[in-house]
Amino acid sequence: MTTASNENHQHVPMLLAIGRRVQRLREQADIKPADFARSAGFSQQYLWRLENGQQNVNVKTLARLALALDMPMAAILQGIEPDPVALEKRPYVKKTDG
Repeated sequence: MTTASNENHQHVPMLLAIGRRVQRLREQADIKPADFARSAGFSQQYLWRLENGQQNVNVKTLARLALALDMPMAAILQGIEPDPVALEKRPYVKKTDG
């Protein structure tokens, strides 16, 4: 089942770049997907979505990946640049109480 939030991330080049980098680093470390997912505290399905650019990556996720890979978080993001088109600004709408 695909959620609306995951559908929004399916075509974001930056997420795909992060996912492919994680996959490459995992493979270089000779870690099987199941073992890596368990070590990072993810399901295998979550790891698959992440490695295929279909899962957003927050700071906590990045920290778990770094710990599982035994490397600094910055090493995972090395060489990955923001995509201004994918990050286009959305208008800020202040929520009102009540």
